[in-house]
Amino acid sequence: PAGRLWEVVLTDGDLPLVEPQAGAYSDNQPDYLWIMPGETKIFSHYWFPVRDIGPWDYANLEGSLTLRLEDNRVKIGWSPTGENENARVILSSAGREFYSRTVDSGPGTPFIDQVDAPEGADLHSLKMTVLSAHGDTLLSFQHPVSENPPLPEPDPPFPPAEKVGSQDSLLLIGDYNERFRQPQRAIDYYREALRRDSLDVRANTALGLVQLKQGLYDQALQHFARALKRQPSFTRARYYQGLAELQLDEQGKAERDLNLASYGLANYAAAHFELARLAALQGRLQRALEHIERSIRGNADNAQAHAVKALILNRLGRHQEALAVASDIQNADPLDFLSLAERIKAFEQLGRQEQADALRDTLLAVTRSSSENHLELAVRYACCGSYGDAASVLRMITDQPGYEKLSPMVYYYLGYYYNLLGKQLESNVFRTRGSEVSADYCFPSRLESVPVLRFAMEKNPQDARAYYLLGTLYFSKNRLEDAIRVLQRSVSLDPGNAVAQRNLGYAWVRNKDLERARAAYEAALEADHDIPLAILELDRVYYDLGTSAEERTSFLEKYREQAFKSDPLLKRLISLYVQLERYDEALEALTSHRFHSWEGRYGVHLYWVQSQIKKGDFDFQAGDYEKALEHYRLALSYPSNLEVEEQPRTIHARKRYKLGLALEALGREKEARGEFEKVVLDRPRPDNAYQYFRGKALDKLGRKDEARQVFQGLLDSLEKSSDSGHVIAAGPGRRMFSGSQARALIHFKRALALEGLGNYEQAQEERRKALELAPEVEMDAFCPPEAGW
Repeated sequence: PAGRLWEVVLTDGDLPLVEPQAGAYSDNQPDYLWIMPGETKIFSHYWFPVRDIGPWDYANLEGSLTLRLEDNRVKIGWSPTGENENARVILSSAGREFYSRTVDSGPGTPFIDQVDAPEGADLHSLKMTVLSAHGDTLLSFQHPVSENPPLPEPDPPFPPAEKVGSQDSLLLIGDYNERFRQPQRAIDYYREALRRDSLDVRANTALGLVQLKQGLYDQALQHFARALKRQPSFTRARYYQGLAELQLDEQGKAERDLNLASYGLANYAAAHFELARLAALQGRLQRALEHIERSIRGNADNAQAHAVKALILNRLGRHQEALAVASDIQNADPLDFLSLAERIKAFEQLGRQEQADALRDTLLAVTRSSSENHLELAVRYACCGSYGDAASVLRMITDQPGYEKLSPMVYYYLGYYYNLLGKQLESNVFRTRGSEVSADYCFPSRLESVPVLRFAMEKNPQDARAYYLLGTLYFSKNRLEDAIRVLQRSVSLDPGNAVAQRNLGYAWVRNKDLERARAAYEAALEADHDIPLAILELDRVYYDLGTSAEERTSFLEKYREQAFKSDPLLKRLISLYVQLERYDEALEALTSHRFHSWEGRYGVHLYWVQSQIKKGDFDFQAGDYEKALEHYRLALSYPSNLEVEEQPRTIHARKRYKLGLALEALGREKEARGEFEKVVLDRPRPDNAYQYFRGKALDKLGRKDEARQVFQGLLDSLEKSSDSGHVIAAGPGRRMFSGSQARALIHFKRALALEGLGNYEQAQEERRKALELAPEVEMDAFCPPEAGW
């Protein structure tokens, strides 16, 4: 994040801030890449300390350097990654060397110096080069000249699926939405592709895979079958069909399809991996060993395959070989739980108990005795039919002190596994414990949890906890109707589960049943009034149901204490204060609370600006121009408790025009004119709301014809934006609005343009329409640009 504020908030002692970001094969946030089954990506990161040279300008494996020009002095620094004797540091300007020094430097002794700049030199003409004692270039850097091209226009949103021109585009848009965690939108595009061609191989496979990830195995199989009807050799669809059949316990079909999937190189290793686990599940250990060795030959970097090989070898009684395999993969991946657990088993079977005990302590340290880590390990065992081992790795943490803090899912899984082992007494004990321990911070996410929780519900239909957890899991998989059905059963059994009631309310909102959502949220708050998220979401339901701002404010004021524990909830209350023109209360909340800003989120500062400007307007109308001037100046400020700094390209035309009016009213004509001239100097886009204040400032400066051209230009530019319900309107900078917000912005900006042109009645009607669509449209119109990461 840019801005000095972040240095204050995020660093010690107001030091410079750097935000290193790590990744591989991806341009960080703009694009996400799928990782294929069993795929391993190998890359290197180099991290090293930088000391004493200040913010660095360039770095490579030889170190980092800084090159600055301040007050006609060139300041340089080099922080090496290794010891360097007789290195040479050279400075040149416009190709002419003016500084050379031989230095000894190392990580603990960075080189720092400064020298007078040559006459006429600027930062971009300077070049710093570091040579080794042998003359090899270690680092070389020259500041590039910034071109500052205009920012590109934001990409328009994807058109509705039915308006997309080609199958390829439908599939690419669907894939994009799926990558960015919008599976339901992806499904819309995949379904449209299938409406046009029901046997489209790629669309069927893509939609089947979405459903496979949701646990909708029967539906997924239908799509894989259609893909394979057209192209039987398409091994990707064949592989996923095999996975779906495994989950449905159709082992014969799964084995056939996975073998067919292995015919293609793309799925060879992954298919044999699954075949190995299936064979181990069936107790066919020699066949399992054959499959896992083929998988490893196809992808030797898959640590999980090596761990499964160690498991199979241990079950075959070949413990020395298992130990060797597990040890090798532990050297490569010490965080692979299964290979570590198999090392323990091999040591035990070889009679080396002391080493096994030491490794057990290591396993608990590596997993941190975390419920989720041990559940992950247990699931990997269960996939190979090793239910006893699955239970054992869970018992490792239930038998420790602090077991009461474990996830209830640990106990539900234990109940499930002991049932598979035929140990009904233990199964009942652990399943019951799962229904009793705290479920705080328990959010099931694994599809393997579905049969576990269904088993608990079958054994005890009164277990509200199991229904609650399964409903939450279904919701996370975008199975809305299943989630609602199961959560309804949960709250009928336990109305006091506030989180289940809240989750049900949220599910009803997604299902567009606002009355049922309202009832669920109100039940959640009756069970526990201290859930800020439920309060916030219920207020939104009230808004969607047409509840007045006054009633919503009264509702939120009942939870004022909770609001001051939650930035979003307090922001909602402030929003209502501003809508109701209760600016003193809005400012009191804005000044008495420390907000925590995420990068790029400037919303809370908009209320500060709006409240100060409106307070200033009231004082101005009352004739108290000094007080009005104070409020307008405060609108330009960025209080530290809001954790917001001014963004580059922020336009202050509205604030400065108001300052000019107050100064003019106080008789300070020269200062007022200066403010109006600053407003005119801003050059926003033709359709930007700030054009209104440019026009007003031009009018104040006596440039009335220019002012009229600005107002007419604003009106003309808006004619191009007034289309259907899919209208998009850009605010200042690159911030985008859509739907009713966009339509409201267009009405509001039309009102400004018409008012500037003297058409006051039309302007008033446009403003009324804007406020009906979006009560905060004025703040939207004058919001700052998006943070430019």
